[in-house]
Amino acid sequence: MGDVIKLLKQYSAREIGERRAVQKLGLHDTIELQLLMRKHRIPMPSLPEEEIDRQAAMFVDLMRDLPENDEE
Repeated sequence: MGDVIKLLKQYSAREIGERRAVQKLGLHDTIELQLLMRKHRIPMPSLPEEEIDRQAAMFVDLMRDLPENDEE
């Protein structure tokens, strides 16, 4: 069980990829991986900080370009 938890934590920390985690754990698909993560209460990996910043900047740009709605 310790090896399973270790692999899940490595996946959570983005030290190994999704496909590799599925393969090393002997799972059939990513749904099984997600269920195993949930069962052991290990968080799913988050996006890298640079990607979060890029998406936030894109959102700000999109919102800035929207016409203001003054009709109330």
